[in-house]
Amino acid sequence: MLRERRDDTTRTVTTYGPTGQVTSTRPYATTENTAADAAAAAAIEQAAAEAKAAEDRAILDAIAHTSATAHVDGQAWTQPTGAHDAYPLGARVTHNGKTWTSTAAANVWPPGTGALWTDDGPV
Repeated sequence: MLRERRDDTTRTVTTYGPTGQVTSTRPYATTENTAADAAAAAAIEQAAAEAKAAEDRAILDAIAHTSATAHVDGQAWTQPTGAHDAYPLGARVTHNGKTWTSTAAANVWPPGTGALWTDDGPV
């Protein structure tokens, strides 16, 4: 029984006989080259997507950490300048003589704006 081995690195097909001896070696045909090219491109795309996902996770983790540590509960509200210093869900601030709790993640709106803050009463 003959057995074939395809090598995408050298782009060759080697045929082996029943006792393991090489019976023939030939270069890839056009369709085999096309398939090998597609497989290589898919592997590169997958690696790039995984690297991008890891980078995105790291950025989001850094933003979440910065946001969570940017404010101390009970401090006076100040206007955030972006996602890096937005108020996290559950943050407590004082504003206009009242204490407020953020009901939204990455909250950049002033207390008293819609349902984004809960009025916890006077300071």
